[in-house]
Amino acid sequence: MNAFRQRIKDHVFLSWFGERYSPSRENALHVETVIEHKEQEFYIDAAAIEHCRNFFVTTLARIALSFVPLIEMLQRNKIEFKECASFGSGSSTHELLLALHYKKSSFWCFDQSDHYIPEYNRELFNRLDNCRFSLYDFSSSLDKSFDLVFSIQTLEHIEDWERALDIMCDAVRPGGFIYIDTPLFHEIDGIETDIAQRKSDAWEKHRHYHLGFSRSRMEQRLKDRGFTIRDSGFSCYRKFDQAFFLKFRDEPRNIKRKATVDDALYLTGGLLQSLCDAEQAFRDIRDDVDSRELGKRDCMAIRVLAQKQYP
Repeated sequence: MNAFRQRIKDHVFLSWFGERYSPSRENALHVETVIEHKEQEFYIDAAAIEHCRNFFVTTLARIALSFVPLIEMLQRNKIEFKECASFGSGSSTHELLLALHYKKSSFWCFDQSDHYIPEYNRELFNRLDNCRFSLYDFSSSLDKSFDLVFSIQTLEHIEDWERALDIMCDAVRPGGFIYIDTPLFHEIDGIETDIAQRKSDAWEKHRHYHLGFSRSRMEQRLKDRGFTIRDSGFSCYRKFDQAFFLKFRDEPRNIKRKATVDDALYLTGGLLQSLCDAEQAFRDIRDDVDSRELGKRDCMAIRVLAQKQYP
């Protein structure tokens, strides 16, 4: 795999063509395989790419699995925002990378603990003027609203997820957006006989109160709360990215190796290609994917982007 980097002003621009990167003449990261045969421009700020050098390769791979689907959907739908809030920010890595990319936007990171924020992210918080962290546990509503609210792999950790979803929806300004990313689960009773054991395993391994959520049901919940669905889909497609990640994450040399800029670019390009290929295959299947047996389904997560209607 050959990777070439071309810096223009303060951005990194590349083109991804299946198995190699090449400098883009049009100053953007272009994906050759695109959704509905429409060319898609994609770029990530150079400062965000550089921050990825703080992570171990295996950690960066896990981060990319949810970060790339988020920023891809925001860019593809041309979402603009000034103030953004993240609920369940954890290590705050997604939020800090977004703050490095969207320099003119402000970010609030909400979580019940700052225990998972690594030192290099704490140092970045101190350097950035547009990203801040606040302790928050959904015990009360916020007195502030935002242009964009997002939650990545959080609702499954909250016992009263409906209240949490209500609070997040209330925090979106009219005309603003919410992005929800959760594990995929069909939510259909009677399909599987070992649900109790699976729930027990999910709690023991991940502290999940819930196995996940159906994409179509999450869409309806947002509609019921006054939102219009702007876009939705699946991510973490096993059929398309499993081999890619097994090769990248399981190589012995990668286990305790710090990531390089080229690692970050390779992961981004590979996941973008996976998303585009998989959206072609799964985009309109909806709950036919949701209802597959939990342990064998092709997709592992849902992502829904919705816009709040004006009163």
